[in-house]
Amino acid sequence: MSRNHSLYARLDAVEAQFATRLLAEIASEAKGRTSMFLLRRMTPYFDGRSYRSGRVQKLETLYKDIRALKEKLRGPLSGGPVAIVKRFERLAPDGHFPAREERIQFARTQLPRLKEYIEASESRGLTSA
Repeated sequence: MSRNHSLYARLDAVEAQFATRLLAEIASEAKGRTSMFLLRRMTPYFDGRSYRSGRVQKLETLYKDIRALKEKLRGPLSGGPVAIVKRFERLAPDGHFPAREERIQFARTQLPRLKEYIEASESRGLTSA
């Protein structure tokens, strides 16, 4: 297997794992609860270690790994679960933090996209859900 093929395989596996974990975070937001991972992506106010649980740290590590792999492969960040996180980041431009209802509605619009991605990953045998 060539280096690029192994990088693509690693990217697929990491994205599938990240998507599965991200689903729980977005579902939490859709129910009106706060996802600390998404909150940390939307605003710098929660950057400290006291807001970084083991779950959040794992998500942030996977997110960073995906971005690094896509950069190595010179691939766009426009697809998959990273794109959904990017949409959440753009939800809070210039320090304007969205109201709770706005975040709930936005999360509800992103859930079907993420579920489609996960179903496609499962059909390729990338997740064990």
